[in-house]
Amino acid sequence: MKGIFAIYKPKGPTSNDIVQSIKRITGGEKVGHAGTLDPLAEGVLVVGVGREATKKLGIEVKKEKEYLAKIKLGETSATDDEEGEKTSVSDRKPALSEIKEAVKKFIGKIKQIPPIYSAIKVSGKEAYKFARKGEKPVLLEREAEIKEIEILEYEWPYLELRAVTGPGVYVRALARDIGKELGTGAYLAALKRTRVGDFTEKESLSLVQLEKLVKSDATINCSTEVQKYNNMNINFDEFKKIEMKVARVLEAERVEGSEKLLKLKVDLGEPEPRQILAGVGKVYLPEEMVGREIIVVANLEPRMMMGLESQGMLLAANDGGPVLLKPDREVPPGSAIS
Repeated sequence: MKGIFAIYKPKGPTSNDIVQSIKRITGGEKVGHAGTLDPLAEGVLVVGVGREATKKLGIEVKKEKEYLAKIKLGETSATDDEEGEKTSVSDRKPALSEIKEAVKKFIGKIKQIPPIYSAIKVSGKEAYKFARKGEKPVLLEREAEIKEIEILEYEWPYLELRAVTGPGVYVRALARDIGKELGTGAYLAALKRTRVGDFTEKESLSLVQLEKLVKSDATINCSTEVQKYNNMNINFDEFKKIEMKVARVLEAERVEGSEKLLKLKVDLGEPEPRQILAGVGKVYLPEEMVGREIIVVANLEPRMMMGLESQGMLLAANDGGPVLLKPDREVPPGSAIS
């Protein structure tokens, strides 16, 4: 069994523990992963099985990631998570409005110092090895990108967030730094990674499922479930299920808390306009969008983003940034793309 697919890592084992389990299940194949999850974290761990697959994991490492984080305010932790020794800082209860303002400061390209309990190399040695000996390694600031932060719930002392990040972001450090900004201290109480690139929690296999698949179908390299993530081709019947249509933008505004998301109200030739969230706000101003004809996928399941429902997906080319697709002459809203 070879290829790149997603495993659901439970709380407890290290990412390397998961890799070793997969190596055992697959009969000693070469196995790697595309981004560590701490032992106390759970969620999507993208793995590669086989020499060719592991070579391609570098591409997956660079893809954006999505997390659900539970942060405890009022205390700090030596490890920036639930595991470390706690120090009480403050029992002041900041208002939600104050938290919103603090969180906004961490959206975009930021400077972040990794936790000392991390695998970052210092003088050729992992930082956590120094920390375990009671030493404090000096870690340099690194540039990181946090694309979205959505506050899901706040009830003192717990703050729950959804965050979409670029590669190399430490959510433990984000929790710590939000606490510093608020003056309350904070640490990461729980973390779930729900997505890496196109691999989602829903599509991830447990180790038990993986073992059953390998045992039941040893004559092929991948199970049907796994193949669909490794095979880039779709047949014509699958393609026909995608409904692409022309839409006209009626209204556009920025989504609070996001640098790139615009909230669009679009006419698709239906009785009521639809709301679509589009990540084009770094290139296109809201006022530039109004009146444009755009191409959208009209039959996607609605998706919640930043607390708002998106009822479709805008299509754009990528040329270092989004470039909108449009018909070469005006056509009625709702016109099908075929």
